[in-house]
Amino acid sequence: MKLKSKLLIVLTVVGITVFGSIYWDSLMNNLSRGYEIGYLIYRYDYREIDNSDYIRNLSFREKVFCHRDYHTEELIGFIKGQRKFKTTLLHKREGKITEKVTINGCDFVIKTETTKGFLKNLFMMNRCVCIWNNGHFAKEKGILALKPIALVEKRGIFQSKSSILYLLEGIDGEKEAAKRVDFFDQIEDVVRQMKEQRIIHQDFRLKNLVVLPDNSIQLIDIDKIHQYPKYSYVYHKRLAREIHKFNSKRRELWKVDRTLKAP
Repeated sequence: MKLKSKLLIVLTVVGITVFGSIYWDSLMNNLSRGYEIGYLIYRYDYREIDNSDYIRNLSFREKVFCHRDYHTEELIGFIKGQRKFKTTLLHKREGKITEKVTINGCDFVIKTETTKGFLKNLFMMNRCVCIWNNGHFAKEKGILALKPIALVEKRGIFQSKSSILYLLEGIDGEKEAAKRVDFFDQIEDVVRQMKEQRIIHQDFRLKNLVVLPDNSIQLIDIDKIHQYPKYSYVYHKRLAREIHKFNSKRRELWKVDRTLKAP
């Protein structure tokens, strides 16, 4: 083999090694994000569709689920947009609305999203359906997450609109972190539990943790949680990234400089 060919091979190997050491984690992170998005798009199903605990009314244009314990004309009328109740706006951005509402003495959060576009609407599950599915998925895996009460999805050719209703419970994680230091020990327990199940939240922060009356921690904003396969290298990298993001946000709220341990 000529000297130039040998030199070219050596330089190629060195280049690949250097490139890989610098950009490998970023490349794997981007690939994993793409996989998660594809999974959410093509996993077209509705959890609890056969569960007798839920009253269902299903058609192509409209799908309605409601837990029997909360099923009333007032609640169904509200989530379908046929009855009006006083609401408090919590968040609004790009067709996504989050509100607080009280119905029959119970406090709920209602999230609503409108998706426009033929192809996007045809192939992709609406965000509220993902929250519904993930709430039940988390329960199956032993992860404490918000409790879906009712779901409505209205689907047309060029637009879909869905709303999910869940109980408003507990204390905001940011407020709890400002009050007591031992709260972080509980958060680490949640992280260990997620690690055992290889689950990524994708927006793991104090704002998305709620402390319930029994002092347990509940996950909210779960529309993008995802479970990775066993022995996944990418999962551990993603988890480390999530912990790093958690530690870098809203430190001024804490009484001490406390951070979660890297997994």
